[in-house]
Amino acid sequence: MQPPAIPRRPPCDACPLNHPDAYRDLVEYGLAPLESPMESKSRSIAKAVSYRVLGSTTTALVCFLLTRKVALSADLGILDMVLKIGLYFVHERLWNHLSFGRSKRPEYEI
Repeated sequence: MQPPAIPRRPPCDACPLNHPDAYRDLVEYGLAPLESPMESKSRSIAKAVSYRVLGSTTTALVCFLLTRKVALSADLGILDMVLKIGLYFVHERLWNHLSFGRSKRPEYEI
């Protein structure tokens, strides 16, 4: 047995986003992105590097606090950074091929 359906209210006529040309109007007024929804490879690399520097520094610091060995901590931090930058880059590029969570573009624009 399914739960009863929740009745939906009709959209408010006063809201500017409820008319059929809402996306086009946002583009005309410069409020909607015109570029491709996919990120460039260089942006993905820059994000991966900055994220990994932060993460690998944390890993090296924790390793140093546990072992008190600078060389081991530095080696672990560098290895962590190199491996995880590659994994993060691949992960980002795969997510660019999924439409999950992205708004749909209009079928055509004038």
